[in-house]
Amino acid sequence: MRKRRGLKAKINQTRSERQRKRERIEYAELDKKVKKGVREDQRQFVEELAETAEVAASKNELRTVYKITQRSVEISTIAESPLIKHGNLGTSEPN
Repeated sequence: MRKRRGLKAKINQTRSERQRKRERIEYAELDKKVKKGVREDQRQFVEELAETAEVAASKNELRTVYKITQRSVEISTIAESPLIKHGNLGTSEPN
C-alpha cells in the first residue's frame, strides 16, 4: 500500500507525459494487487468468523454466536455480497 501511495504521489509530480503514462500503468498493476489482497483477507476473516460461530453453536454458547452475528452485520460489504462455499453461491436459491 505504501508503495502504491508513493507511486501515486510520483505520478502527480511528474511533468513528462510519457513517464506519467508508464507510472500510471505500474500504478494500475499495484492497485489490482492491493485490492485483490484486501478481498482475500476479507474472505478469510469471514470464514474464520463463520467457523468460530459454528464451534460456539455446537457448544451451545449463544452469547458468542450473538456477538459474532452482530459483528458480521456491521461489516456491510460482506453482508451484501454472496459467499462462495464448496463451489456454490451462498444464496437461498437452489442451484
